[in-house]
Amino acid sequence: MVGDLGAFRFDPTGQIAPERWLYDGLLAAGDLAVWLGREKHRKSNLILQFAISAAVGCDYLGFKFTGGDPLKVVYIDFESKSGSLHQRYEAIAKAMGLTPQQRQTLDRNLEIIEVRKIRKSGKIFPKFPYKPNQETDRDFWERLVANHPADLYIIDPLRSLHSADENDSSIETLLSEMQRIFKGAAVIAAHHMRKQAENASNLTDDMRAFSDGARGSSAIKAHSDVIVLQERTLDSKGDEIVHLGAFLKDGPDIEPFPVIESDHQSFYWEMVVTVPEKLENSYDALVQAGGKFRRKSDAADKIKAHARVGRATAFRHVDDMLRAKLLVEDSGWLRVQKIKT
Repeated sequence: MVGDLGAFRFDPTGQIAPERWLYDGLLAAGDLAVWLGREKHRKSNLILQFAISAAVGCDYLGFKFTGGDPLKVVYIDFESKSGSLHQRYEAIAKAMGLTPQQRQTLDRNLEIIEVRKIRKSGKIFPKFPYKPNQETDRDFWERLVANHPADLYIIDPLRSLHSADENDSSIETLLSEMQRIFKGAAVIAAHHMRKQAENASNLTDDMRAFSDGARGSSAIKAHSDVIVLQERTLDSKGDEIVHLGAFLKDGPDIEPFPVIESDHQSFYWEMVVTVPEKLENSYDALVQAGGKFRRKSDAADKIKAHARVGRATAFRHVDDMLRAKLLVEDSGWLRVQKIKT
């Protein structure tokens, strides 16, 4: 029982602590994020890259790291084989060009718990509790969090964490219990899509319609603070491209953008510097305005005037272009990257 609720009553005259963003515009401390994608669409690969970036304190695919010191990350991996995990881990660290000092920081801050290995050894790794009579399992998870404290916990995949019925709205009880047991840390849970229907939406066409293909009850999305979405496609040359986007409970949408693997089996993904169709008019407006701006508001004003969009949309497009490296910070100025549209 909570007991006296006075300490939890909203006080409009009180001083509200500012949100602590771990990755600006994407993930804040205490957020519950669901990372959606189809089977074999490189979810675990991109999430591992995120974990390594957070543990070192590096930016991630255009999202600026704002968490202060590198984060302590606990990654609970239910499915990977040790050999595959080692190959991806080492390849990503190499592709990132980590210094010896950064590598020490990574080894210190990122802890990966191999559940497959635990179970193959004959030991029990209990499912996450969501019913009142699961006291033994609850004790296990509370001890795990106490013994392995972290700023960020990653669950891969969500379906292996629990034995609840994902199609029942009672799954919300599980998600609430996750927030309680992980005690204010950010949590990312990888989650799968249902089998793709012939008329299913593509991520780049409609993010929210695409997210409706998530397995299980809509309560999973409704209870989450962040929904990250990704979809693997092939271009005209047969090269693999993954589009990544997100929408937040308290923040602007992150429109899907393409990423590609930096090299064969590097397992490291990087942004493709192109102008998405939705940003073409705004990009052209900045180019025509001289391509150099003192403040974000100056760039947004040019977009609003010449691309004929609202002020909120103009600022969102500025953020999108910064993330996509179409705008770069240069000696205190914002400068447009000249590329072919």
